[in-house]
Amino acid sequence: MGIFTRILGLFTQEAVPEAAADYYDLFAGRIVPTLYSGFVDAVVRELRCGKILDVGTGPGYVPIEIAKRNEEVFVDGIDLTRKFREIGERNARNAGVSARVHFETGDATKMPFDDSSYDMVISTGAMHHWKYPARVIDEMYRVLKPGGEAWVLDPNKECSREEWEEFLEKIVRLSGAGFFGRLWLRYGVRWEIKWNCYSRARIEEMARASSFGGCGIEIGGVYMTIKIRKK
Repeated sequence: MGIFTRILGLFTQEAVPEAAADYYDLFAGRIVPTLYSGFVDAVVRELRCGKILDVGTGPGYVPIEIAKRNEEVFVDGIDLTRKFREIGERNARNAGVSARVHFETGDATKMPFDDSSYDMVISTGAMHHWKYPARVIDEMYRVLKPGGEAWVLDPNKECSREEWEEFLEKIVRLSGAGFFGRLWLRYGVRWEIKWNCYSRARIEEMARASSFGGCGIEIGGVYMTIKIRKK
């Protein structure tokens, strides 16, 4: 196995390696606030007040952006990488939202939260890393309050090559990465999407088999948003 393949493996497994967490945070801090801005705006419009859970939160930039834009929400983030809890808390303090944003370390298939405890559950760019996505979807159902929605944003495997090339160039520009960082962003992300992401048909199949019983999917270029409501 070549060195490049081994590096790719580090970033496509379910958890980001602890040793790579600070490096990942450096990239995420430059990319996430811009890349997911539209998604964050939509979440803020959807939920005016209440509690939100972000699954696969990484270093916490999505919860932080939500809290910055809406002072009436409290956001928890959970991630399998232990170091992201410390990094997320630091990032929240630096952004001035630590009173309303908190982080936990844990497995998304067995989250340490009570039943029916969140008004909304979200996830951005994490689904294709989940080893057992159907179990995570059922956990989202468990922690949601009746009437609450889960929104899962993940790459659209079936978008055009031109859309992907434009997207990859955008994240390379945002990242400010050096040579090896640009190499990973251009080729590692492309490899990851090809082999790890789920098709629309597979996602719909998982949603039908879950406690939700189905889902809606909105396509927007290189991303799709899976929306599922708990009755």
